[in-house]
Amino acid sequence: NCFDLVLADQMIQENQVVIRNNLVLSPDEHILVLTGPNQGGKTTYARMIGQVFYLASLGILVPGSAVTLFLPDRIFTHFERQESQETLNGKLKDDIVRIHDILQKVTENSLILINEMFSSTTLRDAAWLGKKIFNDIDRIGCLCLYVTFINELSTYLPGTVSLISQIGEDGEKRTYQIIRAGSDGKAYASSMVKKYALTYEAIQERIGSGR
Repeated sequence: NCFDLVLADQMIQENQVVIRNNLVLSPDEHILVLTGPNQGGKTTYARMIGQVFYLASLGILVPGSAVTLFLPDRIFTHFERQESQETLNGKLKDDIVRIHDILQKVTENSLILINEMFSSTTLRDAAWLGKKIFNDIDRIGCLCLYVTFINELSTYLPGTVSLISQIGEDGEKRTYQIIRAGSDGKAYASSMVKKYALTYEAIQERIGSGR
């Protein structure tokens, strides 16, 4: 029953329901891969995890009803940001430099939150780079939440926890619920097909009307 504090504050002011999420891990689970459609709550979920650990580290009550955590020595985050005009690095190089710096400092007692890294390169290269990073994280043994569009990373290492952001039965509406489930990319594909009117029925209608 955890939630993002900033988003919850905004939703309460707008008289909207605050979406809560759960996460339970066994002692040998430390790499989490979160996939799903865009605007499905993945980044919010990553922020929520960071907030819970950070506030707990300060000895402050956390946004949740039943929370048991370990005390991380440091919390590292790698969220997408604009290219820097000061360093003149491209986005891909900036991603690599930043994650390299994190991996030099992280310990088995650290927490890493990675959000949509390597989105500026090809799927093949992003998957290859992601696997290299997973090898380092697995060797170190720290807790890592990796938000990505690359489904194959969720099954790359044994014991990886696959999380997905759900969509409604209509295949389009976001529920903002994050659950443990295998990642096959179908939810995202179905969402895109409906968004751009590429279902069989929609195409047949356009053909029939001559559009």
